[in-house]
Amino acid sequence: MNIYQDVRVVPNQKYSVSGRLLIERMNNAGFYVAIHYFDQNYRLVGADTPAYVNKSIDWTRLHGQFNPPEEAAIVRVHFHLMEQGDNGSGKVYVTNTRLKRMN
Repeated sequence: MNIYQDVRVVPNQKYSVSGRLLIERMNNAGFYVAIHYFDQNYRLVGADTPAYVNKSIDWTRLHGQFNPPEEAAIVRVHFHLMEQGDNGSGKVYVTNTRLKRMN
């Protein structure tokens, strides 16, 4: 499972990504919030993983921070469930997501 959205950003500013998260039946898998940084021509210029969970959890607040590099004009925020072993699986629910510049 991979859900993403592209958002324009100001380089070298601190951002937070947050939301609420529920993970059920996690088995040989991990849930990532992954950030890909692109320049104004959509060339990849970096990446971060501000949040990672590899177990089942009840509803909890998800929170991570990142700083886009100087070349970044756009970030792609991914909510990503990825298999990490044989028959990896899980159910992920994400709600009330928010991306906010902190500076």
